[in-house]
This record gives sequence, structure tokens and C-alpha cells, in this order.
Amino acid sequence: MAMLTRPLHMNVLEAAEKRILNVFSKYYRVDMCFSGGKDSIALMLVTINTMRKYGIDFKRLSVSFCDEEAIYPDVPDVVEHYRRMILSLGGTFNWLCLPWRHYNCTNTLLDEDSWTCWDIRAKDKWVRTPPPHALRWHPDFKYGMSYQEFFKEVAAKHDNFVQLVGVRAAESVQRLTSFHRMAYQKRASRQYIYNVIYDWKDSDVWKIIKDNNAVFPKTYMNLWRIGAKLRMSQIFAADTCRAIPKLLVFYPGFYEKLQRRCPNIDIVLLYYDTRLFKSSSQSSRHDVGNDEQTMRKQIRKGIADGIRNNRNDRGFHNARKAWSKTERYSGLNLAVYRHILNMLHGGDAKSRTYRAWMIDLNASLRQTCMDGKE
Repeated sequence: MAMLTRPLHMNVLEAAEKRILNVFSKYYRVDMCFSGGKDSIALMLVTINTMRKYGIDFKRLSVSFCDEEAIYPDVPDVVEHYRRMILSLGGTFNWLCLPWRHYNCTNTLLDEDSWTCWDIRAKDKWVRTPPPHALRWHPDFKYGMSYQEFFKEVAAKHDNFVQLVGVRAAESVQRLTSFHRMAYQKRASRQYIYNVIYDWKDSDVWKIIKDNNAVFPKTYMNLWRIGAKLRMSQIFAADTCRAIPKLLVFYPGFYEKLQRRCPNIDIVLLYYDTRLFKSSSQSSRHDVGNDEQTMRKQIRKGIADGIRNNRNDRGFHNARKAWSKTERYSGLNLAVYRHILNMLHGGDAKSRTYRAWMIDLNASLRQTCMDGKE
């Protein structure tokens, strides 16, 4: 998908201030989504500084923290620090400990991709206890909602609800694509999400944290020490799980709590450096192959083995369906074949890899047609 971009005649900090002022000029009450990660801390800082600079009453600001239960041990202390900051300024801070439905990559091989935070049925296995000031009920929440579905429900019932979020396009290609798609969708429906720092780079985020001498989770320093990507996603996401085995030394007893809550996390210790957790190092060690013929041969072998072993998971079905539509072509982008191998080896409970395969297949076929015309 081609995406047009245009330069701004200002720096990203000035652009963020302008967006925040635009939101407060349209709405009296504004909510901010906060996670305790570096991006939401940057959003918090630029919002507070802008409100102070232009004299905006902090009573107009509320902050929502969606507590995911299984979070790194130092994150709650960081969130508590910013909670007290917001309260001292006169704002509202909502610490939400609701039974959210969340993605869980460790359940992929069981064809199940979710788990429920703060599930009352597993109270004896909770990773940690909710703080006394946490909200355990909300009139607009239904059991098993994701926090995205929850805020969408709130926006549908309350016309004046708007929310600032700290999602950045630089985090992934998928986020960049979603911003492009949202630019068209918001014309057809009421916009309630405002991405204030969507065009910030990592260096911009760390600069505002440094310039404000801001508190941030020590987990980022530990990730840097082990050479992992400085990203704290939901703890059972593939990117986050991959770093857990190397982080155990920094958090004694934390893995045991995660294991009691989600027994399948044991597969992380065995396969954290494989395709199952989006590792790129497996190719060089296990002869995955970097040419079309080798990859096609491995796909055929993987499908034949799956049929012989009576595989019945969604990843295998998606891989067979994708291969049936791919086998007739040649000269395709190697990413097309990698997606099929990922479905065979790592599962695809949510069909995300299948959708990525469709995008790359269509792009590769269009490129082939254009090359043929030339």
C-alpha cells in the first residue's frame, strides 16, 4: 500500500503541542491512556508541559491506566509516581484493574490466543494484588473485553469522550499502515482517539524523558543490558516473551509467578530463540534457507508432515490454504514463503500471519505484472 507523507514546518515537539491544544480547544474534558512505558511517559510529559505553558486547568484532564496484572515488578511504582503527580496537579487518575482479555502467544500451539487479566476465577494465582485505590468495576465494561473494545464502548455511549494516546508509527510497519487507514476511516465515524506523538522517533522519546529528568521503568535498562529491543509490550506478546529468559536474573521469583498464572510459558525457555517468538537468528542455525526453491521444498515437507501427524490447528489450516494459492506462482518475494513457514512452525491462532501473507502476495504479484509490462 502506497502511503503519502508530507513534511511539517516545525519540530515534533511543537507539532505535539499544537495537537494537544487543538484537542483541548474542541473538548472540555480529555482522557489520556497511560501504560507506564516510555511512549506514554513522553505523552504525559508533553501534555503536562503544554497545559502548564498555556494555562489549561488540570481539572480538565483525566488519565486511565489499564493494569494488565502481569507486568514487570518496577512498573507499578512508576505508575504510582505519575498518579501522584497528576493528582497533585488537580487531575484525575483512574487505575483500572478489570478482567481484560489479552493476547497470549504461549497458548498459540493450543489454538488459543488469549488470557483474562484479573480473572476472579483465578484469584489465587494472580501475579500481584491490585492496589487499594484501583477500580474493579465500570458501568461500561463487560467481562472479557479488551481495553480497546472498552474505550470504544465508552466513546459510543458518551459523545464528549476523547482520548490522547502515545502510539507511534516508528514502532512497526503495521502501526504506520493503521495510521494511514485511520486517516480515511475517521471521516466516516466520530474520531475519539488522538495520536499526539505518532511521528516521534525513539530519540525524541528519550530526549524529552532526559530533558525532564523523568522517572521511567528500570526494565528498559535491563533490556539494554541483555541487548534486547527497548520495548515493553503486553508481557505475553511474542516480542516481550522472547526477552523473559534473559531477564530472569533481574527479577527473582517473577518467572514462578508467571508460570503459576500461565503454565504454558515454559515453552518460552525452550523456544524463545525460534520463529515461534519472531526470532530472526533461527534461519542461520537451522538451515531455513534463503532461496525460493529451498523454502518451497520446506513448505511441502512441513505440510506433508502435518497431514501425516493429523495436525488440526488453525496455523496448519492457514498454511495449507496459503500454499494452495501460492504454489502455482514462481519468482515471488521471499517474504511470501516465510509467512507460510511461520504458520507451519509457530501457529497462527489469530490469522495475523495469514493476513500478512495476503498483503505480501498481492504486492509481489502486482510487482511481477509491472515488471512484465516494462
